[in-house]
Amino acid sequence: MNRNISRRTLLAVAGVGVMSVGSLRMVAARAQDETQSLIFPNGNELIWVDPWSEAEDPAVEQVLPSYVGLSGGSQGEFIVGYYDAPTTIGEAVEAFLASLLEDPSIAVNIAGGGEQSVIEGTEVRKDYLLHRAVAGDVEWGLYFQLVDGVELTVFTGPVSAFASEMESAHASITLNGEGVLAGVDGAEFQRQLESPVMREPGGEYTNAAGTVRVRWNAGWTVVEQDEFGIVLTNPAQSIKVYMQRVLFEGQTWEAAAEWVFASYRDDQGANPTTYGPVVTDSRFWYATDGEYGLRLGEGTPSDDPESFVLVFAADFDDDEVDTTALLQEANAAIRLNDNPPFTALDEFIEVSAG
Repeated sequence: MNRNISRRTLLAVAGVGVMSVGSLRMVAARAQDETQSLIFPNGNELIWVDPWSEAEDPAVEQVLPSYVGLSGGSQGEFIVGYYDAPTTIGEAVEAFLASLLEDPSIAVNIAGGGEQSVIEGTEVRKDYLLHRAVAGDVEWGLYFQLVDGVELTVFTGPVSAFASEMESAHASITLNGEGVLAGVDGAEFQRQLESPVMREPGGEYTNAAGTVRVRWNAGWTVVEQDEFGIVLTNPAQSIKVYMQRVLFEGQTWEAAAEWVFASYRDDQGANPTTYGPVVTDSRFWYATDGEYGLRLGEGTPSDDPESFVLVFAADFDDDEVDTTALLQEANAAIRLNDNPPFTALDEFIEVSAG
């Protein structure tokens, strides 16, 4: 059960509070203009102005070793910090919620996704997850953003003021000269948080080997499942997502990729359009387009070194659907082993757009 209400914010209610900077402070408050700033040990500078102010709650170093927390004017909370070693968005959120809530299951995943971009010649990976929780009869939104596996941003606020508080944070707080939460659509997130369908539970599945663990939002339904995997479809039934365990049978990633790719290419007609397979040391992805329409698949590692997880998108409704939107919808609604199902989302979007 969730903790009793004793403070004005969800973070304080949950017993964590926002995270104090303690010895991290290297730049003092500028009393003249009420601007405050802090330089992290990695050299990144955080600057904030009213109505955002530093909160003096105890640090939770086992969650985020280097961090700062700020409070807004309408119960919003903003946290940014850095891990010592790269982690995944799923692991970061799971650990944070475990410290934040006595019962992390009350935080329901609403949306999520990721993107790869090039900033000043450097590739940057950004992933996010959006959760909703109810504490003390108040509905809260929790936004988590992870950049390159090490920079974690957490924003939380009442659902009723989520967009306005997120806009206030972006306007009042900068990190290395750029407004925090840049590119984040707070209004759309508030709409999703308020959506009636998101208030309903989804479903869960684990295969017999325990290597394919799937959770999904309300509205998505099971097409079929067995001891190896599961097939889900979205509310509009315009996409099917297949997730199953596949044995390596002594093959390398490259050999496994060629075998899987051939299986989904050879029945696509005489001259299907193909992409890949693209193979690395620990995963592969491919695409085909032919008699049965667009098919997108990827193989990712599992907890069992003798097998991998095959994720496959197919049975798109018709040629008029927005494939990009459907893939993003799937990545937002489904969690496969605590991560979005399509790690090659950017590549798939590029292929489907072409």
